Amino acid sequence: MATHTQRPAPEQHWAALMKAPMIETECALLADPDTENDQIVVIYDAQNAPPVITVDSDDASALITLRADGTPVAVLSRAGDVPCAEDVLLVARHAT
Repeated sequence: MATHTQRPAPEQHWAALMKAPMIETECALLADPDTENDQIVVIYDAQNAPPVITVDSDDASALITLRADGTPVAVLSRAGDVPCAEDVLLVARHAT
């Protein structure tokens, strides 16, 4: 039996991410209505320099580790093409 999870609209998801307390560099997947794929977004503290993004692919486990300044921020299951660092959208969030 298939189940469907309702995802928030991209605008609502984005607004919630930008209002959440900033603890450290974070990663999120946002639905991109133009491509019908998820956009990888890394949100960082605007008081800091943008992080350097690297993507490590492990062929044995089919996992992708997304790192910001060397620190893992997400582990993704590889379901197709491996994203590269240029595929990641960097967003600076100002403390409120």
